[in-house]
Amino acid sequence: MPNIPKLEKMCFCLDVKKGVLYWSILLVVLWLLYFISVIVTLSGIGNIIWGVVWSILGVVVYGLVVYVILKDKARNLLLPALFTSAFNVVVSIINAIVNFVVLNWLGAILLLVIAAITLYYFLGLYTVYQDTTAPPAGEPDLKLPA
Repeated sequence: MPNIPKLEKMCFCLDVKKGVLYWSILLVVLWLLYFISVIVTLSGIGNIIWGVVWSILGVVVYGLVVYVILKDKARNLLLPALFTSAFNVVVSIINAIVNFVVLNWLGAILLLVIAAITLYYFLGLYTVYQDTTAPPAGEPDLKLPA
């Protein structure tokens, strides 16, 4: 498997973990905007179903990243967002082309913005995942109350 580059900073000034938190919140907002654009545009039942399912998935997995970072939960909970991000970059570009063809300009532009942001975000999330220590094998990942 090729080496995926790790980031030193997000946006040249933020700690990677804090940057991933902020970008996760931004992606949740963008997916909510895309959800609204799919509902408002009414560009065919197939496109509506796909857009609704895809945007809800985006909100859930990136919301999970916010939860993991804020509550300091297990790093394995970041895996759905990692896989979804890689998938989203490829599919966002394809779906943006389709949206241009069906004249859903707002949806197409939002998808291209989401694809660009998601690619950079993927690198930051991968860095956070790699830098977070996994619990030792065979021992449960339990936090005792202070």
